[in-house]
Amino acid sequence: MAIFAAGVLVARDCDEGAYAAASSPDPHDVSVFRFASNPEAEKRIVFTEFSVLAPQGENWIEGPRLPEPPTKDFGIREIMKFSKLLPQDDRHGPHTALATVSVMRTTATTKAAIRKDASAFLGFRMGIVAQSNDVGRMKLVWRQGQLDTSLGYQCFRFDFLSEDRGVPLFKDVPFKMYGHDMECISPSSDFIVALHYSERVPPEEEPVGLFRDCEVFMRSLQFSPTLRG
Repeated sequence: MAIFAAGVLVARDCDEGAYAAASSPDPHDVSVFRFASNPEAEKRIVFTEFSVLAPQGENWIEGPRLPEPPTKDFGIREIMKFSKLLPQDDRHGPHTALATVSVMRTTATTKAAIRKDASAFLGFRMGIVAQSNDVGRMKLVWRQGQLDTSLGYQCFRFDFLSEDRGVPLFKDVPFKMYGHDMECISPSSDFIVALHYSERVPPEEEPVGLFRDCEVFMRSLQFSPTLRG
């Protein structure tokens, strides 16, 4: 048995209306062996215009903060990542868990669409998330998506189960991917924050379950109180 932490690459790299998931490496595939202190679970992680809490619980490793996208960069960019140390059985394949924070700045056209009908735009974004988990090596097995204003912002929540048959060294072996996404539009409509957590499980193992650890993270998003449209 080995202790393993998943290092995360940018999983989503798209312009608005396009999606590059099929050609991007899955973040669960990139692994590093490392040990570090847990992130401070109760301390807010502050970005330029919003903040979040780290995943709660034991054995979470906070990765380096990546640069926030410049004003004219309209792709979705990962800016923070967390991985959970999990026991491993090399016979079954890598069992991984991660959480990410990403930002997408909006074009003038997108901002106009949001202000005209935010619900329709979020429905469009849900379709993109669904597509990314049902392409190439990924087969979407189950999904549930809905609009969500419970944080006080215009958001959507998307939960899914996919089958991943492209895990390196375990090709065609059906790993289960339990994924959870939330995207929220900033009050100014200038950008969108995307929070994600997921667990990929070998077929011979059971999920550890991330709900208790990651729902606090998912629902911790706060935009700057001075940020107004």
